[in-house]
Amino acid sequence: MWKFKESMVTLLNQSEYLMKGMWYGEIQNTNVAQLRELILNNNANERELVINLVEVFKLGDFSLKNILINLMNTTKDESVLNLCIRAFSSIATAKDIHGIDNFVFLENASDNAVSTFLSCTDDFLSYEIVPHLLALLEIWEDIDNIDIQIRDSLETMLGFRDELGEDAELDEIGNYYLEYIESEEINLNAYYYDKKLFFPGNLTKPLLECATSARYLRKKLKTYTIPSLLSIWSGKKCPVEYHTLVTDELYRDTLNYVQTLSEMEWELGKKYFYGHLIQ
Repeated sequence: MWKFKESMVTLLNQSEYLMKGMWYGEIQNTNVAQLRELILNNNANERELVINLVEVFKLGDFSLKNILINLMNTTKDESVLNLCIRAFSSIATAKDIHGIDNFVFLENASDNAVSTFLSCTDDFLSYEIVPHLLALLEIWEDIDNIDIQIRDSLETMLGFRDELGEDAELDEIGNYYLEYIESEEINLNAYYYDKKLFFPGNLTKPLLECATSARYLRKKLKTYTIPSLLSIWSGKKCPVEYHTLVTDELYRDTLNYVQTLSEMEWELGKKYFYGHLIQ
């Protein structure tokens, strides 16, 4: 199975990517009014615009989300598009994800942009993303690399392969999705990770298990998704990330990090960005 988050590490190390890495970095500007003025005056180029938008979102102001969506669906700059996709996946509500018009960019997206979108499936945290994946599969079916990535994203969310097989038809997967959300009593207004209602505590335990194993074996950490999501949700960077050699000091830092997250306020099935509730 393709590991989208791990493959994304390679993509984010390429020079054309903005805000490289597993999260969006530390908060650079705490002046919301100044950032809003820069954005609304529209004097910045597209790259500055998307970076300023992300900085506003880090401060908990999501009122300019429509500007991000418009930019995502109109830009011709691949680096801007990729950051728009990543940012949108992190701050989109279930209603935003349901909206077909918010994903116009997918109609003519390059394979690179589609791969970025697929790597962000986990970040959306919503089963509302599945219809968009099915629409993509119809467009990209039989194009081996992308077809496999789309099917792997659907498998991660639905687990359809055991029942339908590797080569299930599009209609079969679509019907399986409808049956799945009904049988599992999925709340399409709630947020899920790994088929469970979102809660950071569900990820801190496996993070510690991975860090403990890497420390004991003196090997590099092999998980990307968990440190990335925890960093984005909390706004506090995880001390260890993909390919980190876990030293005793970093292990202690990770223990302290998990304790810090446990002291933050989280609601089951809700979505967060840099510690701010998405609603």
